[in-house]
Amino acid sequence: MNDVVSKAKLDESEAGPLKIETMSLAADDSSDTKQDEKSTTVTVAGDVTFATDSDQLSAQADGVLATVVEQIKKFPSGGDLTITGHTDDVADDAHNQDLSERRAKAVSERLKKLTDLSAWKESVSGKGESSPRVANDTDEHRQINRRVEIALTPSKAAEANAAPSASTAPSSSAMPKAAGPVGKGPEGVDVKVNGKTVRMVIDHVVRAGSYLAGTVVLTSSETVSMPVAPFALPGKMMDMRGLSGVFYVSSLTILSGGLRYLEADYTYSDGSRYPLANSFVYNLEPGASQSLPVVWPDVGGDSVMIDMPAGEYLYTKERVVARLTDIPVVNA
Repeated sequence: MNDVVSKAKLDESEAGPLKIETMSLAADDSSDTKQDEKSTTVTVAGDVTFATDSDQLSAQADGVLATVVEQIKKFPSGGDLTITGHTDDVADDAHNQDLSERRAKAVSERLKKLTDLSAWKESVSGKGESSPRVANDTDEHRQINRRVEIALTPSKAAEANAAPSASTAPSSSAMPKAAGPVGKGPEGVDVKVNGKTVRMVIDHVVRAGSYLAGTVVLTSSETVSMPVAPFALPGKMMDMRGLSGVFYVSSLTILSGGLRYLEADYTYSDGSRYPLANSFVYNLEPGASQSLPVVWPDVGGDSVMIDMPAGEYLYTKERVVARLTDIPVVNA
């Protein structure tokens, strides 16, 4: 063994540091927001923001664009603002290119009426069907590809580092109802896994900088054979975030202010993306425990709610669906 270890070489091809990114989804699927230390990109759904096959803004558009306005106001010094329209592949290339350009222009014009863009250098364009977010192979995927992306690269990114607070943007939908059992985090909640009872508990989360960190602990009085990827996100959310880790723990999301905050993640140089969480969940033995450490963006407040949403995922027959509430936030 010593001989093997002495000859081993450390793989330094991805020595890092690796960039941490975060993403939040509107509870009504109208938009999503991804962020890193330098930029913010808000993607608004075409089907919610526009009439079908049109550049006419819908009655819901201002509510959706409020998320963009909220981000813009975080950076009073402005910067670069890029608005890009995208379509699916249903019509021909020329039609889709024209539609994407008109939709991007419509968003630009409406944003100018909703907030002051004088400090921002704006670029407006369309890419038609040439840059799909996911493959155009199902109706659900085509819906994801019909979108307008608003990318902000502020000249002073640190301006957003004020005390964090839950989103103040108007929400067009109420907090989604729990799809599984509900319990307070410190007290725990029982879920069924392969017909066996598993208890999930999280005492608190820790605020450190612009992130929250916490550990969900699993226990059982029985031997539990864990299915493949029981804590993976539903397929649609996996596709939207572009996660590469099939078996990773990725479904421990935080609900706050009408938004669903996904776990923080990181990207390798080849573009593969993984959550800052366990890569695998092992079987449970009676009396033993298994810890699931997770990192999220800081959503503000003195407590948080963790929600494991319902939905199918191609690689697993059984996903854990539950909600843990009233989880205290303590400072590091």
